[in-house]
Amino acid sequence: MFTIIIAVYNGASTIKQTIDDLIHHFYVPWLPIEIIVVDDGSTDDTAHILSNYQNHKHVKLLHQANQGVSAARNLGLQHVNPSSEYIIFVDDSDRLSPHFLQQSIQFFSEHEAVNIAVAPIVIEEQGRQRPSMLNHKFDQREDVIDITSQLRAVQFHIGGVVFRRCIFDKGYRFDTALSYWEDTLLINQVFIEEGQYGLIRNAFYYYDRNNPQSLSRECWTSADRYIKHIENNYFELIEQSEKYHGCVLPYVQYLIALHYLEYLLEHNQSKLNKHCVTEDPQFIEISEILFRFISVSIIQQLNCPNRYKAFLYELKSLPFPHQTHYQCIQLLIQYIKLKQRQICFSFSDESYGLPVDAKVLITSKTRPSTAQLCRTKCVSMCGVEIEDFSLNLYTAKLSWMQIMFGFEAEIHHEAAHQVITVKSPSVLARGIRRVTKKFKGVNA
Repeated sequence: MFTIIIAVYNGASTIKQTIDDLIHHFYVPWLPIEIIVVDDGSTDDTAHILSNYQNHKHVKLLHQANQGVSAARNLGLQHVNPSSEYIIFVDDSDRLSPHFLQQSIQFFSEHEAVNIAVAPIVIEEQGRQRPSMLNHKFDQREDVIDITSQLRAVQFHIGGVVFRRCIFDKGYRFDTALSYWEDTLLINQVFIEEGQYGLIRNAFYYYDRNNPQSLSRECWTSADRYIKHIENNYFELIEQSEKYHGCVLPYVQYLIALHYLEYLLEHNQSKLNKHCVTEDPQFIEISEILFRFISVSIIQQLNCPNRYKAFLYELKSLPFPHQTHYQCIQLLIQYIKLKQRQICFSFSDESYGLPVDAKVLITSKTRPSTAQLCRTKCVSMCGVEIEDFSLNLYTAKLSWMQIMFGFEAEIHHEAAHQVITVKSPSVLARGIRRVTKKFKGVNA
């Protein structure tokens, strides 16, 4: 038997479609299912809609006073049929792909030593679908992730995670004291103890991001999102890793560092400054303690601009190695005005650390010309203004020869008595390649 647990709160607009979709796709004689719906004290029409399923043989309805999603899911776990072998949690507006349960059972029958597995997530928002950025783990050939060696294969969302019942027989439950990340914490606690998890292919979990009141949007306004989150979630995973593996696994380090980056993103700074800079300056202090457990090699593997990595280095009281990145600087053309022979360009992320007022010259056989700085941009991280040379925009006028055959730009770092030469290939060749690529795409 397969158990599907749905915790719902004020889901009148979506819950019927979610339940009907599950019944329609997974009603097959050889696959007994139970759908446990827990109404977490809804104040809209949810209870009335659910009453239509009270006599359905595959649906079990439970009601509780509003206590939060963790308590609702835990209540659902208390009522799982004793004969059920597999458990999955579905949010009240999400859905599973057809044959999801069948694909899950097939996976577990082929991998008896694996007790937890995940399917890829498809995000649905404003009429469009896109894969989760963490679906890259499914690019590998193996069907089982070893978290002791595959640090990038992190999982945050409970959507698409299938558990063997034995996981919850061990006593695992959602922490009702948490209002954020409770699902991520539980999933990764299980991963750490198990040391592995499976990949369910040819099945998808469709995650609805259309709800403007969703937790992912509201959590940044809650004080629980800051110091309490680091204490109750990040440090809990660190302790769990040390308990079962005697160290903080690179997987755990990477997961924490990757998630911590959300604190530094520009669109979150106004909320972060309010909660952590103005009201609770201890946020930086606890962050410094946290990053004692995160190695420099993990920070370097993060796929993010160098200004974020430099901030994390600072939390570790270490200087960021700017110079090692300068040799990889690329010139990025933003737009071209062919009639005026003018280009607008910037430099790649590797240029972070150079003075924002460093002079940029376009070299030529006759006389170099100075590129005009037309935009600078300052970003804020935890109340600190950060200057980033890579955010500068420049304009320059080129000769036809430079347009045809490429050119070189020199960045003059006068304080370090350093000149960095950056080559740009032919602008014309770039345009031809772009048109050719677009033409091939249309005719593919």
